[in-house]
Amino acid sequence: MALLCRFFTKKILLIPQWNKKLYRDPFDYPLRSLEDVKAEFEKFPIDRTARIEIVHYKDRFDKRYAEKKYIDTMEGVVKMWINMDNWNLTPMQKDRLVFLLGTRYKEGESEFKIVSRQFPFRDQNIQKCLDTAYELLMEAKRAP
Repeated sequence: MALLCRFFTKKILLIPQWNKKLYRDPFDYPLRSLEDVKAEFEKFPIDRTARIEIVHYKDRFDKRYAEKKYIDTMEGVVKMWINMDNWNLTPMQKDRLVFLLGTRYKEGESEFKIVSRQFPFRDQNIQKCLDTAYELLMEAKRAP
C-alpha cells in the first residue's frame, strides 16, 4: 500500500512540446470586424495569384497481378505557395500572419506553403488549400 501511495503522490509531468500551453493571441490591440475587412477588399483588392503544384504518387506495386500494375496511393496532393507581399499587409498585419502561420513561415522569406492531402480527390484538396488561405488572410487583415 505504501508503494502504491508513493507512486501516485509523486508528481512528474512529462508534457510533450506540442501539448504545452500556448497563449492564443499575444497581441494586445483590438481586432477589426470582418465587415470592415470585407469593405477594405472592395476598395483595395489584393493580388490573388498563387503557385499550385499537384503531386501524383504512383509508387506502390500490386503483387496480386502478374504484370506490373501500380496502385495510386493518392489521387493528388496539392501544394500551394502564396507570396504574402501581394496581400498589401501593414507591418502589424504581417506580424499577425507570421504568428498564424507558425511553422509554415520560414524566416526572411515572403512566400509560404499550404499543403493538403486530407481528401482523396485533387479538387477537394485544392478547395481546402483555398479555404485555408482565405481564413489566414481574413484573420491577418483583422489587425489594425
